[in-house]
Order: sequence, then structure tokens, then C-alpha cells
Amino acid sequence: MSEVTGYQLTKAFYRLVGDSEEIQKAVMPHHQSLYTWICELRNRIQIYDPKAEILDLPREYTMKMTFIGSPVKLKSCIEDLIKWGVIELVTKGKNDYTGSTKVKLSCSFMNKYCTANEQLPNSNSTATEQPSNTIKTDKTEETELTVKTEENGKGADAPEQQVETVFVKPTDLTAQSAPTTPPVPAAPPPPPKPARTSPPETSLPFGENFRVAWERWLAYRRERHLPAYKPIGLSSALSELETLADQNEVTAIAIINQSINKNWQGLFALKSNDNGNKIPRTPPPVTARIEPVAGRRFGKW
Repeated sequence: MSEVTGYQLTKAFYRLVGDSEEIQKAVMPHHQSLYTWICELRNRIQIYDPKAEILDLPREYTMKMTFIGSPVKLKSCIEDLIKWGVIELVTKGKNDYTGSTKVKLSCSFMNKYCTANEQLPNSNSTATEQPSNTIKTDKTEETELTVKTEENGKGADAPEQQVETVFVKPTDLTAQSAPTTPPVPAAPPPPPKPARTSPPETSLPFGENFRVAWERWLAYRRERHLPAYKPIGLSSALSELETLADQNEVTAIAIINQSINKNWQGLFALKSNDNGNKIPRTPPPVTARIEPVAGRRFGKW
């Protein structure tokens, strides 16, 4: 059976599956993968020996080429193909994990499914092909459209082919081939973005000297990467500074300088000593009467 082609072997497996409902329920992708690898091995060895039929299936290499993940599944696939009559067992491996199994394609399987009289895709066919519509174009202004029709008669008595030639302008062919599509309406332009307006300037509560100190305070905050004042926050900070300074410009400038010198993040009231802590309050004078303790004994006088 060395004259059987690979196409016939591939189609034979599908014919086997189609003829048996039991195989249809049991067949899995790894069965097809193993069968395809067996056919490939047969094609390879018959390049050197056209009469060779016995195929060696080393366990690890066969699992790699068939994409089967476990030796148990490989053994099950071989047993199923033997059970279905696709292959015949020549030599069984030592166990499920070592050894090499030798098989060959079953002669009865190939005789039944590979000898049917069917036209192969690469075989020379004797049937006369009937040409369909043939369009010939050249650089002239018109296009020649030739349609050939054949009669059903064959042999010497068959009538000659009838050739009908129609001249069609290229514009007509374009009109027939390209369907007309309605024009797509243009998308409306996007609405203009609103112009960004700068925030209103906040008036400072004091004069030029305070403005210089305040700009120095803002530069200090930027240098420390502190959050910038928002319009409402800026107005609140100025109001709080004005309250801490008791409406005094000199005190307000001193508060700003204090926060910068102390490396503070905010503005606080002036501290009276050098360490930045508040002066402790003076305790009130003691006015309570101190009783004499000379005659006191055991809690009694």
C-alpha cells in the first residue's frame, strides 16, 4: 500500500469517524494528532524505503511532536487506534514511561478507506473544464466581454462553440461594479472652549512694605513646595494675619518674618521668647492661711 498518498490517509480517518457513531463519541483531538504524526512518519521513511511500513514511536519524542502531555494519555491513544483498527501493534514498549512502541498502519483500514475511486486535488483530470465569463481588457476606450458557452454534446459530432461578443464601455463596468453610497454628512465642529479668566487680584490690607514681605512669604511657600493659595484661601489667610497683627502693619511683617525664620508652614502670633514657646502664665499669689503644724499628732491637734 505504499502508493497511498498523504491526502488519502488524512481523508480516510475522517471517513472512519463518520461511519462509526461509537468512534464519534470517543474521538478526541489527541487521537487526530497522533494519527497525523504516524502518517508523517510513514511519509518520511518511505522517502528512503518505499516499502517500509513499521513505524517507531519513541515515547518522549512522540509526546513532543503530538502535543500529548502524559505517557498514560499517549498509551491510551495508541490503544484506541488499535481498537478502532487504524493501526496494528508490532512491538509494545516496556512500560508507560520507558521503551519504544512500534506500530504500522492497518492494511484493512487502508484497503477500506484509501482505495475509493475519487479525484485527488493534484491528479490529472480528463474532464473538460468549461470556462466561465472571460473579460479581456486593453488600453482602448472600449472593453471586450467574451462569453463562451458549450453544448452538452461531445466527440466529433459536437457542434462548434458559440461565441458572443459584447462591447461595453469602461464607464458602464464601473457603474455596475461600484455601488453608489450616500454621502456621509460632515461632523459638526466642536464647540469652542471657554476662555480661561485669571482670578481677581486680592487687595492687601497694608502698604508697600507689607506687599514686599507678603511676596517674600509666597516665594518661601513655593520654595518649600507648599500648596498655593486659592482665591478664597488667600483672602482668609490675609484676614487671619490682619487679626493676629491687631491691624498693625509692623506686627504683620514681623509675623511673616517669624514663620520664615522658624521654617513654619503657616502664620502664627508673635512669640515673646527665643525658643518660640509661649511665656508661662504667672501663678496667682498664695493667699490661703498656713496652719501651724507644731501641735499636730496622729491627725489631731
